[in-house]
Amino acid sequence: MTRLYACLYVPAFAVAAVISGRLRGERNLQTPPALVFSGTEPNRIVYGANAGARSAGIHEGMPLEQAQARFAIAKPAQQLEIYPRDEQAEARMQKELLEAALTISPRVEDSAPGLLTVDLAGLENPHASADILHQKAEQLGLPVHVAVSQNRFVALCAARTHEGVTHIFSHQARGFLKDLPLEILPLEEKERAVFERWGIGKVGELARLPLDSLVARFGGRGACLAKLARGEDDTLFAAWQEPSTFEERQEFDWPLGNLDQLSFPLADLLRNLCARLRNHGFAAESVRVALKRSDGVVFERIVALSYPLAEPQALLKLIRLDLAANPPGEMVEGVTVAAQPTPRRFLQHDLFLPARPRPEQLAVTLVRLAHLVGADRVGSPAVVDTHRPRAFEVASFAPPREGRKAVARGRGKTGTVRFAPLVADAGKGRSRAALGTVPDFSRESGLTRQRLKPEISRQPAMAFRCFRPAVEAEIIVRGKRPIYVNGGQISGPVRACAGPWRVCGEWWTDDVWAYEEWDVEVAEQLYRVCCELASRTWHVAGVYG
Repeated sequence: MTRLYACLYVPAFAVAAVISGRLRGERNLQTPPALVFSGTEPNRIVYGANAGARSAGIHEGMPLEQAQARFAIAKPAQQLEIYPRDEQAEARMQKELLEAALTISPRVEDSAPGLLTVDLAGLENPHASADILHQKAEQLGLPVHVAVSQNRFVALCAARTHEGVTHIFSHQARGFLKDLPLEILPLEEKERAVFERWGIGKVGELARLPLDSLVARFGGRGACLAKLARGEDDTLFAAWQEPSTFEERQEFDWPLGNLDQLSFPLADLLRNLCARLRNHGFAAESVRVALKRSDGVVFERIVALSYPLAEPQALLKLIRLDLAANPPGEMVEGVTVAAQPTPRRFLQHDLFLPARPRPEQLAVTLVRLAHLVGADRVGSPAVVDTHRPRAFEVASFAPPREGRKAVARGRGKTGTVRFAPLVADAGKGRSRAALGTVPDFSRESGLTRQRLKPEISRQPAMAFRCFRPAVEAEIIVRGKRPIYVNGGQISGPVRACAGPWRVCGEWWTDDVWAYEEWDVEVAEQLYRVCCELASRTWHVAGVYG
């Protein structure tokens, strides 16, 4: 059977999804210049732009204010429509496109937002089916491009570069690709720079290069690019499948009034649910429990898991702990248990590391800790993208995936490559290795070559130990210089000080911060003190030594 694919492509899909409601059912309607932005003021960035906006020099990643100014200069007589990004509209439109494509063929690949690949092999009239697919997508109010070819990559290139419906037959594939610009290929920035230095600007020029030379320069990546440039696409077709729903429910003959009675039907439901998950190669990322109360109200709880689980006993313990902390408040007449599936993880033990707790035991422990101290106080410390002193946040705890390489142990042993830093030789202007040097003895001296031991500096290094949390202090200032520190156990006059060093940040937001830092000597000890300029409050940040 001859392979034949139809590629459906929606240019500027994020913009088209927002304005498609006005154009639904319309044909040949000229869309106005429009763009979609993401982020909040003042950090609003262009996320997508249609052809009308791109003709004015607007592109993705540009600040919104700059895009507005550029469009006003390039096209002062036109109006630029600006919309915030609507992810729900994009998901809804992608689903409608998928449903329209499934009416043409049962094999459809959901390649990317605004991009579908339809397998037309076996259809009675595949080329006419592509025209029908284009009409169905136009009825949704989308500017759709459809291309048909025996090669998936050729169909994608044709859909991205030609409007309407394009049919490319097998003998036309190479001739179609050779005149396309090189940007049509999935190139990285470094690869694009190399080809630009080589003077290659079209796909046909890349296809004429020797394969051995491309592999020698780019490795396996070069062979892949050469195949695409020659119209040889061997990627697998991943047909879309409707996601399976993992849900179990049970209605009771009489209402249940306590958690112990509810545990028996929950155990049966979780056993069946976990068996279905394991059969599909999944585990539960989260579990939703819906209890039908006697007054008709449905009480729902979502149990988030720190580690994907498919063990019914562990899930039962977690659900019991959650319901004990959040009881439904009424008699229960029915229960529904649903799982959010995710690929399973397999635990690989290490011969040289101590045994770690099992994932189900760890999940139960985390839930118990959350009930004791609060959910917002259990997690992993995370670094905040800011220079604010002592800034941190608590993120949800998630163990790393197995299979990652552990940090190498036994540094300096076989297999570890080290480079000695070079230090300028002040006497002769040469460079020598800091870890040792080989002197150049003359043969007449009668001495053998030997490696001299490096000179080790005996000067002690000074470390800085931060106080967590910082110690609040009262500091007396004379002429903007601290002269006395009173911070609990840290108290006394300042014998010497250095500073100030002023730091500030996030001035573009409402949460602006500014500090003034000093190094002070108190009671023969060196401390770092900070003053928050907004509130004029002092604290001791840490100690040297």
